[in-house]
Amino acid sequence: RDEAGDGAGWIVRLADITPLTAAMRQREQALQLLTHDMRSPQTSILALLATTPGLPSETSERLAAYARRTLALADGFVQLARAEVTQTAMEPVDLCDVAVEAIDELWPQCRQRHIEIRQEGCDGPMMALGDRGVLARALVNLIGNAVKYGPDGSTIVVRAATVLDGGRTYVDLSITDQGPGLTVEEAALAFRPFQRFDRPGAEAAGGAGLGLAFLQAAATRHGGGVSCLSTPGAGATFTLRLPEMPA
Repeated sequence: RDEAGDGAGWIVRLADITPLTAAMRQREQALQLLTHDMRSPQTSILALLATTPGLPSETSERLAAYARRTLALADGFVQLARAEVTQTAMEPVDLCDVAVEAIDELWPQCRQRHIEIRQEGCDGPMMALGDRGVLARALVNLIGNAVKYGPDGSTIVVRAATVLDGGRTYVDLSITDQGPGLTVEEAALAFRPFQRFDRPGAEAAGGAGLGLAFLQAAATRHGGGVSCLSTPGAGATFTLRLPEMPA
């Protein structure tokens, strides 16, 4: 504009996004590699082990465990990458309903180990704007961890509550288990990708250390956050916090 404030011309700024597009293309190629090219041979290994007689049982079990671990790594990485970059399809979601779906998915493992999951605070809907599929996967990961590391016959509590923080209302979904717990230092690192801790039964529990990283990525994409409160030997409470949907 000139001294009188009238328009004198335009300044046009052009940004070269070629490196960004190339990086996105490479990312998609890596996801394609993981979803198909890496999964396919591992699936073939499992099928071959199941149909090949004569292999020593210990060798067969070890090979199968390595193949399943590779599949878990590939699946977990793909889920995490998509949670970080994929545009979420926001819609009104009842977080209590999503928690029920996650609990139902884990029912066979709970029944096998006599673990009870108790739900509290869901007397009415707890609404948030979110991608239902992403949130369901995040809760399956979170509650699944509590099932993996909780002792047989234990109880897991899934609690929903609304909280006021910084003048804004949030819905907190907290999962409390009776597992081995974490130190303060471990709790601070728990949401890092590929982070695993040495615990009894950790190898048998499997996993790639990406479930909590996916949870944090999902929470961030929804404008929320995650936290962990734990005492070694006394279980842990993981909380997913999401903005409450306005009435």
